[in-house]
Amino acid sequence: MASRNGVLSVFALFQRYDLANLPPKEELADKLADWLDMLDDVSDQDLFLAARGHIKDPDGGVFFPKIAQIRKHLPVVRAVAAIEEGPVGQAIWTRLLKGISTAGFTRIEGEEPGWLEKLANHYQVDAARLGAAIDAAGGGRAIAFANHDAQRAWMGQKFCRAWDGWTPGASRPQLADSNPIDLQAEIARRKALGGSNGPR
Repeated sequence: MASRNGVLSVFALFQRYDLANLPPKEELADKLADWLDMLDDVSDQDLFLAARGHIKDPDGGVFFPKIAQIRKHLPVVRAVAAIEEGPVGQAIWTRLLKGISTAGFTRIEGEEPGWLEKLANHYQVDAARLGAAIDAAGGGRAIAFANHDAQRAWMGQKFCRAWDGWTPGASRPQLADSNPIDLQAEIARRKALGGSNGPR
């Protein structure tokens, strides 16, 4: 987890290299809070390496970076190791709940092209395996719109089972409907049918 001192040392590094667009002192506290929040899965050592990588970047290295630019320079090997410290499926599910909004499911125009590959690349995991686990949980759209803890927990269990049971070369199931699952509506529907066996 990036520490306050770790982030401040990176800001000092940017200042030493005289990057353009450095935040003014009155905005520094807000920037610090944002970085601590959005880089909570990154060690101080990796953050420093990513900062050095950003400075060396010929395209954007002359400007104070956005958090996404720092993430682009995180060491891949360490990113994989960080995921594997705990149960892998659960660790990725937790990160997916935070990151699924970047896929664009809530936009009018729909999800961003290549969203699955971008997420898989960000988490440094196999895209086919991640896609199969997302499908098992109800699909990206359903995950993005899940608004109840019980619903997310249920989806997480399905995600983790699919993640753990996945084998290379397995095809992703095609979902007939990827709309969000409304648990209360489903319960009401089953009650109207007289239970799981239908009306009597």
